[in-house]
Amino acid sequence: MANLVTDITGPSLDKMLNYSVTAGSNISNSGNASFYQGNESNNGGGATQEEIPFLYTIKVVTSVLFSLVFVLGVLGNTLVILAATGRIRGLHKTMSVLILNLSFADLLYLVFCLPFHATLITVPSWMFGGFMCKMVQFLIYASMCASSFTLVAMSMDRYFAVVHPLKFFGVRTLRNVICVISFIWALAIACAAPFLFVFETFDMLDANGDEVSYCVEVWPDDNPRDDIKLSRRYFYTFLFVISYMLPLLLMITSYLLILRALWTTFKPSEDSESSANNAKKKVTLIVSVVVLAFGICWLPHHIMYMWILYGDFPFTDGTLVLKVTEIIMSSCNSCLNPIIYSIMSENFRQALRRYLRRCTSSRERTKVVPRHRRMKLLNRAKRFQVC
Repeated sequence: MANLVTDITGPSLDKMLNYSVTAGSNISNSGNASFYQGNESNNGGGATQEEIPFLYTIKVVTSVLFSLVFVLGVLGNTLVILAATGRIRGLHKTMSVLILNLSFADLLYLVFCLPFHATLITVPSWMFGGFMCKMVQFLIYASMCASSFTLVAMSMDRYFAVVHPLKFFGVRTLRNVICVISFIWALAIACAAPFLFVFETFDMLDANGDEVSYCVEVWPDDNPRDDIKLSRRYFYTFLFVISYMLPLLLMITSYLLILRALWTTFKPSEDSESSANNAKKKVTLIVSVVVLAFGICWLPHHIMYMWILYGDFPFTDGTLVLKVTEIIMSSCNSCLNPIIYSIMSENFRQALRRYLRRCTSSRERTKVVPRHRRMKLLNRAKRFQVC
């Protein structure tokens, strides 16, 4: 705690909160609270009459958008999990399992991201205790990394299926894909593990003299001349590379090789126009759109945090809007995938309809009177008729 005390007793508490959380967190309460605090401190410690409607509008709009994304994302990913569990026709079993894992990671991100964001937008202080301060950050980044790594695995699976279908046919097995998913989560947990150690709750007095808690990062004091500690800067740069830049590079390379194979290596013939190859092309197109959505939705998030880490980031009303925008866009990525599947995949829609029909038929069967019960009722009715 010595390093934390050194930080907070400096001349700019607001700036410390801004950098300590906003630079390193996608959910922490101080990340949102610091924007409000920064706006208030710029006006002598209190928000002006013009700023109050602005902040109120931000709270209302973001709460509505967060709720919409949360409902669509949770419902959509749950349906994808149910459909993928029952197998989607036209999909290899390895791709079905990877889609199942991606939906689970997206669902985990939505559950541990948006509810806390919505709460912190309304009440910019941490009310969930020290354990949840650590776990929320850990689960957010673990699920984010797992989603990214799963998309890489899906891209590689498409590459093997389209470019080398015979050579790697024996490799694309259920056992191997389970090993890949286990490695994905082990790597994601390892990447997010530092959040369990650097995040802590810190109590301080607000402008009204009330004690409030903030979820802040405590890093070694290894850069006394700068608000951004070197260890924090190196760690988030590492996360940026391993969870975004490197996966995106691998995915782009895979699809460039797939496109070359589809449009140059494969010559028009009955074989290339067969239903199997058409199915491969459709699945490849769907996965490529999912990858494109990932790259676009997460780009503002990483640009903003690199700006905070390496630039002179201004904490103003305008950057508050940018902050909220990048949170919404990164969260939208978790609810876009089910929409993409339902729009572009007839097989997915059929699998979903089959599941819903099974649920409906099972409910109807439970309402049917069992045979032995029907016989008892029939015999009783006959006795009444005799009488």
